[in-house]
Amino acid sequence: MIKQGLSNFYGTEAYHQVSIFTKKVVATDGVIWLAQNANAFWLLDIITSVLISKSTAAKFWQNGFSSWNLKVENHKGVVTADDGNDHLLYSQAISYTDFPLDEINLFVELGELAGDEVMVILLPSEH
Repeated sequence: MIKQGLSNFYGTEAYHQVSIFTKKVVATDGVIWLAQNANAFWLLDIITSVLISKSTAAKFWQNGFSSWNLKVENHKGVVTADDGNDHLLYSQAISYTDFPLDEINLFVELGELAGDEVMVILLPSEH
């Protein structure tokens, strides 16, 4: 059901705030649908926290694009981010997850909302 639902997204009608801690990171309709249907708001929390952390944010904002991947095996996961050219920027082990897919890829790119720069989390099909 999740894979079939994700195949319906080829753009977005709106950007959605994903954290009460920042307005600098938003997500597309498809990403919000994924988070709701896969109970994966925690994945958006990980991405957002890395994008706004003083120790990691600069390399993501300077590049303006990153590719995020979650791989799941035996209810354990690994979240990685690279610069789109296979240069690893971030990695985090997840000790337990009930995420329903073996793998998901998301993109994050620099965008603009109401005249302010934001980082947009999107599905590859929404790119």
